[in-house]
Amino acid sequence: MRIRDGNTARIWKDIWVPGHQAFKIEMVLSDEIDLLVKVASLIDSQLRWWGVEQVRAIFNPNIDADILKIVLSPDRYEDTFTLVVSVKRVARQILDDGDSSQLVRFFLIAWAFWYRHNKLVYEQAKLSPESVINHAQSLQNSISSFIKTPGLKPIPCWNAPPTGFFKLNVDGVIFFDYQKAGVGVVVRDENGQVVMTVSKSEHEVIEAESVELLAMFRGLQFSSQLGINKIILEIDNLLLVETLQASEESLSMLGNLISEVKNMLKQFQEHQVQHVSCMGNQVAHFLARHAWRVQDVEMWMHFVPFFVAQYIWLDNSHL
Repeated sequence: MRIRDGNTARIWKDIWVPGHQAFKIEMVLSDEIDLLVKVASLIDSQLRWWGVEQVRAIFNPNIDADILKIVLSPDRYEDTFTLVVSVKRVARQILDDGDSSQLVRFFLIAWAFWYRHNKLVYEQAKLSPESVINHAQSLQNSISSFIKTPGLKPIPCWNAPPTGFFKLNVDGVIFFDYQKAGVGVVVRDENGQVVMTVSKSEHEVIEAESVELLAMFRGLQFSSQLGINKIILEIDNLLLVETLQASEESLSMLGNLISEVKNMLKQFQEHQVQHVSCMGNQVAHFLARHAWRVQDVEMWMHFVPFFVAQYIWLDNSHL
């Protein structure tokens, strides 16, 4: 339960302090206890903050410290009930019931709400819970119809590289409001394990193709420091893939940057450049989007940042 005005939550009957279950009598210092008293009795109605002396007079030090950490709303909103459950526990229960379609629906909805969270944090876009659930259900319907339709090719997605190779996925985005761009880089091995992730901000970049080329160049720069001999560079821009695969020199305005990328590729013992759908490049994309809040560069070695964890899981789910 989340405490707002304290007029709904009962001190001794409800779970309202993070990390504590319903309180037992022996956990408090006071001998006179009204089991139905509300949390509001512990709040100074004028200051809209905890009555520190009153809290400390009732609870032992371990509990009162956690109570005083709870931030109260300055407005008089009602207390709200929240349900916190383990995703693993729910998934196991669904699996035990033997309904695979419900398990698919559960994971799609869980992923959709995590996507909603990231949209709010990184793009300031607020999606309604109803639209999130409807989108998850439509995805399930699309997947079901795809599976039942004969002769269709698998949905393009991320695939692990061959044995001995590492795969480098990159992407670039432009933040016009901030007058800068973002570069996202992820390197994974043949087992799909993350070796390196990078979010880097770039300035004075105004064209989509130039920032994607810059993302490739930065990605190859970072990868060359890892001692990698065999690499696959993968992006979701088919035109740039064809340009890099061509043997002749590019005559476009970006020709110099294209040449730099080609020269970086030659530093590896073996290299390939290939195209992937946007669905298979989500990790790099959201690393690039994260760069709007990065001053220069953030790098993680053998670690998955929380904001791309669900996309790593999706990529690895079919391996």
